[in-house]
Amino acid sequence: MNDKSRVKSKELEKMENNAFRPIYFIVFIVMLIVLTMAYASLAVNLGIKVNGAKKVEALNWNIQFENIQKDEDSVTAIKEAEIDESKTGIEYEIALNTLGDFYSFSVDIANTGTMDAKIYDIIEKTITDEQRNYIEYYVRYTNGDEIKKDDTLDAGEKKNVTIMVRFREDLEKEDLPVNSTDLDLSYKIVYIEK
Repeated sequence: MNDKSRVKSKELEKMENNAFRPIYFIVFIVMLIVLTMAYASLAVNLGIKVNGAKKVEALNWNIQFENIQKDEDSVTAIKEAEIDESKTGIEYEIALNTLGDFYSFSVDIANTGTMDAKIYDIIEKTITDEQRNYIEYYVRYTNGDEIKKDDTLDAGEKKNVTIMVRFREDLEKEDLPVNSTDLDLSYKIVYIEK
């Protein structure tokens, strides 16, 4: 090969290399923009300050019943209402023998965890259909709303609930039960992440 063709081939090679430089530069700029946007998105989602750092706290789950308060005028229970070991259920046993007798208590449902929750299921051992003819039974929030599936309990939130069992007073003699009314009851709420 002569010197002229070598010089020409080197110049051609240089020109081909220079042709790709703008493409490399554009790819570099695009990558820089994508990484910047990814960091910004991550910073917003984790609550990291742009000019500083933040310790990311671990998520935890803790929803439980606490602070049972029996109504002072309630009948004496066979077994007073108490929170079970799981702290998500309450058990009690009562006897209602006279018209107007009742057993009532309030309890807090507290979400001391860091995750919002909603009710997945309510598990009750409650009165029978026959007993509903002469027993009034309800579980409500303090504001009077009934508790139902999909009710929410946000992180750090606490709601007060009232449970009431009453021997109805508006009954005729034929509506009264033949035997005394002993009731073995329980109430449990199952929460899942919202």
